[in-house]
Amino acid sequence: MDICLYNGREICTYDLKDEAGIYYQDIVLEWKRNAAKKKLICVDCGSPVYLAAGLKKEPYFAHYDIVSCAYGKRMESQELIRGKRLLYHMLKRSFPSKEIQIRHRLSNGLYTTCYVKNEEGYDLAIDYRLQMLPIKELDLRVQYFDEQEIIPVFLLGVRQDKKKGQLSWYQTYIQNLSGSCVFLDAKEEILHMKHHITYVENRKRKSKVYQKTYSIHDITLSKDGTFDCDFYEECERRKIELEQKEEREQNRLREIRDRERRYHEEQIEKDRILATIQERKKLQNEQKLLEYQEWCKQNSLLKIDFHTIALPEGIRRDVLLNCVEMMKNGQEEMISKRYLNYINMLMEGN
Repeated sequence: MDICLYNGREICTYDLKDEAGIYYQDIVLEWKRNAAKKKLICVDCGSPVYLAAGLKKEPYFAHYDIVSCAYGKRMESQELIRGKRLLYHMLKRSFPSKEIQIRHRLSNGLYTTCYVKNEEGYDLAIDYRLQMLPIKELDLRVQYFDEQEIIPVFLLGVRQDKKKGQLSWYQTYIQNLSGSCVFLDAKEEILHMKHHITYVENRKRKSKVYQKTYSIHDITLSKDGTFDCDFYEECERRKIELEQKEEREQNRLREIRDRERRYHEEQIEKDRILATIQERKKLQNEQKLLEYQEWCKQNSLLKIDFHTIALPEGIRRDVLLNCVEMMKNGQEEMISKRYLNYINMLMEGN
C-alpha cells in the first residue's frame, strides 16, 4: 500500500524519498515510531499498518495481520510503484500549491493513480498502467471524466511500447484523448512520447510515428493535461511539413499535366494549321490544274480551223462555231452532248 492515515491525515510513501530516490530518514523514523504505536491506519479497513522502508524495494505500508482488506491484498510490481513515485514527484513539482492525491477514489467507485485538485479550473486524473484496460472500462472512465469535467492523463508502461510503425488501437485511443501516447520507463526515469501521424503522399495514405524522449525530472504537467515540452509543437510542425510536401508534389503534378495539356492543345492547333495549309495547297494545285487544262483546251481549240474542216453528217458548221465560242467562254454545260463529244474528239486528235 502506498497511502495510509496518520492522525486523520493521509500520508504517502512517495514522500519518503526525494526525486533522486534518496530517503528522508527523519520522516522514515517518525513514521516507523508512530507505526509501532499503531497510529498508522489503513485507509480502507481502519486496521493498523506498519511501514516497510528498505533499500532494495520501494517503501510501502502493510497490515500486521492477514485481514480481509482489498487494498492490503493488492500486489503491485516494483516497476509500477517506482513509476507512481516518479509521477507523484513530477506532479508536486508541476503544482506546488495544489493538493496531490494518490489512489484517488472516484465517485463512481473506480480509482485513479494520482489526482490533482484544482479549485481554479479543472481537476486532473492521472492514470498510469502497465497493462491495457478492457475497452468497456476505458470507455466508462472517459465518459465519467467528461461528465465530471475532469481532464484525464493516461500513461502506459514502457513494455507496452512495441516500437512498431503504428500505434495500437489502445494507444491511438489515448493519443486522441491527450494529443500523444506517453510511455513511462520507471527504470530509466524517462517519458517516451509518441504521436501517430497519417498523411497522404502521391495520393496514397501513409502513416508515420513521431517520437521523442524526455527525462521525467526535466518535464512538468500543465493545467490542460499536456506536458510542458516542445513535443506537441514539433508534431504539428511535422504534420504541416508533410502537408506542404504533398501540396508541392500535387502542384508539381498539376504543372506537368498542364504542360502536357498545353502541348497537346498546341499539337492539335499545329495539326489544324498544317491541315488548313495542305488543304489550301491542294485547292491551289487543283485550281492550277484546272487552269492548265483550260489553257490546253483553249490552245487546242485555236489550232483547229473549224471554218474549213470537213464535217461529218449531222454536224452543222454554224452550230459548231457557236459551240466552240461557248467552250471558249467556259459554257460547256450549254453545249449538246453530240457537239461536245465531236469537239473533244477533234481536240484529242489534234
